[in-house]
Amino acid sequence: MNISTRPQNELAAMNKRMMFILAGVAVAILLLAVVFSGGPGDVQETEFHTVKRSDFMVTVVEGGELSAVNETVLRSEVDGTARIIYIVDEGSNVKKGDLLVELDASDLIDRINQQEIDFEKSVAAYKQAEANLEIAKSTLESNIRNASNALLFARIDLEKYIDGDYQQTLLTTSNNIVSFEQNMKVAKDQMDNSRKLFEKGFETQTNLERDQLSYTNVLFNLRKEKESLRLFQSYEHPKSLATFQSGVADAEDELERVKLEGAGNMAKAEADLAAQLNSLNLTSNVLERLKIQLNNSKIYAPQDGLVVYAVSNNRWSSESLIEEGATIRNRQEIIKLPDVSKMKVDLKIHESNIGQVRKGQVAYIILDPTPDKRHKGYVSKVGVVPEAASRWGGSDMKMYATEVIIDDVLEGIKPGVSAQVEIITTNLTDVVTVPTQCVTTVGEKTVVYRETSGGKVEPVPVKLGVYDDKYIQVVEGLNAGDRIMVSPPLNYESEDLDRAVIRDGEELDTEPKEVKETAPAGGNRAQQQQQQGGGDQNAMREQMLKRFDTDGDGKLSESEREAMRSQFGGGGGGRNGGSGGAGAGGGGR
Repeated sequence: MNISTRPQNELAAMNKRMMFILAGVAVAILLLAVVFSGGPGDVQETEFHTVKRSDFMVTVVEGGELSAVNETVLRSEVDGTARIIYIVDEGSNVKKGDLLVELDASDLIDRINQQEIDFEKSVAAYKQAEANLEIAKSTLESNIRNASNALLFARIDLEKYIDGDYQQTLLTTSNNIVSFEQNMKVAKDQMDNSRKLFEKGFETQTNLERDQLSYTNVLFNLRKEKESLRLFQSYEHPKSLATFQSGVADAEDELERVKLEGAGNMAKAEADLAAQLNSLNLTSNVLERLKIQLNNSKIYAPQDGLVVYAVSNNRWSSESLIEEGATIRNRQEIIKLPDVSKMKVDLKIHESNIGQVRKGQVAYIILDPTPDKRHKGYVSKVGVVPEAASRWGGSDMKMYATEVIIDDVLEGIKPGVSAQVEIITTNLTDVVTVPTQCVTTVGEKTVVYRETSGGKVEPVPVKLGVYDDKYIQVVEGLNAGDRIMVSPPLNYESEDLDRAVIRDGEELDTEPKEVKETAPAGGNRAQQQQQQGGGDQNAMREQMLKRFDTDGDGKLSESEREAMRSQFGGGGGGRNGGSGGAGAGGGGR
């Protein structure tokens, strides 16, 4: 494989491309003049390309930027925004522990002072809440003890009444009744004896009346005592019993109320304590975070390294440039400390080429500072989806981030320099290749115009393989030694000049059908082309049309076809394998 070096200077490369374009335009104009001046069978020798078999190496060439494989990124850890008041010069070699960046911390200092005041208030409030909880505990214990004693006393009073006072009253009343009954009996006997003696004249009237009065008094007292017993059992006893029982019930209710009220007060005190604890923790955490941010306002080197200012990859980013006085946001990158012992090149590859690029492919790199030296590397990362800027910016240029690791150790080369990378995607041996501009379409077939034995030309269907900007592999349809036209004749009336699928005058079924929605198929078009082996002719034609259809009308005008011919101008000389990556697709439609 002979990999040619390419200069890095963009102006020189542009001038070179312009020279090729102008030369191609001149050749194309000459060829068209020859084609339209003579018949299809009357062609000049210079219009033909002799088919031959050779090795075919397809490459993708892109420019990129050198960066370190491993690097430490230092970001702003200060909340909100902060202003840079000091930053070490970019490109400086620093040692571990050196001060790199200092952010304005005056506002942080004021906030820390205020937060310390709030913290002290929270500590006092927490201590007060702790004391209130202890008071609530003590009050609850005292109230429960008093209520328990009151209940105990009420139960004792009830028991004393039932087993003591009530029984004693019954016993005393019963004894009185028995005593009155015995006295009544004695008084009755005495009265009866006095009456008998009075009737016999042995007793006086006065003594008889006295005995009668005694009997009457005893009878009255007996009745009174029995009535007292009845009233006591019917009214006094139920009332007293209910009073003592009510006292017990009230004491029980009071004890329960004290417990519930005490539990509520305890819960309130505990909740207040928890709230004060949370407030204390919050103010403590905020104070600690502010102190950490104050410490983070000075950024020190975590390791030895080269200072590189961070630059956003998004050109639409509103972030300020890294410099003294610039205002940066939280988590914004400030400085990168790359490990220059292992370097890589960051590339952006167009979607038309990304399907050919895979991990592990060999690549060769030329750096701007050393254009005379070539380095070998390999593809280490291929983007799965386009970059956000190309997806959301409304651009048709879908670019995929790709990384190429350089095997060599680059002495004295710093990150950020420009690089030119050529990735070898395909390396075929002994295959048939033709210039891309030799291929065109007739109807729905891909053809080349081959010279016949009679000196005429005829379209020959071909099956295509891989391709790049200059050459395309012909899998079937041609043999080594065949002569084909470099510039196939143009048919301006042909439907092949546009992308029409439905031909004029066709009778078609236009009745719509109901279709159930299905999930969209994954993968991008470039990856699908890769899965199909790169030989999908329709896809190649679409790529060519997309590349050269500058006015976006879906067709190739004469000027656009001239531009295409100019781009692919030249012919058979040079190494097979393009210098600009795989972008051709089926020649000039």
